[in-house]
Amino acid sequence: MCIVMSSRAMWTIRQSQMDVFADNTLQQVLARVAHNVATAYPEVRAALGDDGYAAWVRELVEGAIALDITREENVQRFVEWHATVGVETNIAEAFPWALDMLRVAGEREDERVAAVDLRMQGLDADEG
Repeated sequence: MCIVMSSRAMWTIRQSQMDVFADNTLQQVLARVAHNVATAYPEVRAALGDDGYAAWVRELVEGAIALDITREENVQRFVEWHATVGVETNIAEAFPWALDMLRVAGEREDERVAAVDLRMQGLDADEG
């Protein structure tokens, strides 16, 4: 006896499994990024409280993904840049050039993030 399943049913199962996997992965990334940033910038978590901090991190992670920043270490850098300017502002307001640099078409993710990092370090050196 041979059972034939439609390819559509198999795709639905596979897609739903991928959705669950993606959601679990995102939750793990959110937890690690939130922990690492809270360790480096405890003032941010203190200012927002636990629930506000979790929502802030999630919003920024989703913002990074929207900019095609998907490697975990780069996503964390994106959140850290926001932590450096505080919770009352964001990098688009503080450093409008940063988003322009992150949106450069044709540049690899690592190159875009490294370029912003390098320019941010130059700002730190100028301030110090």
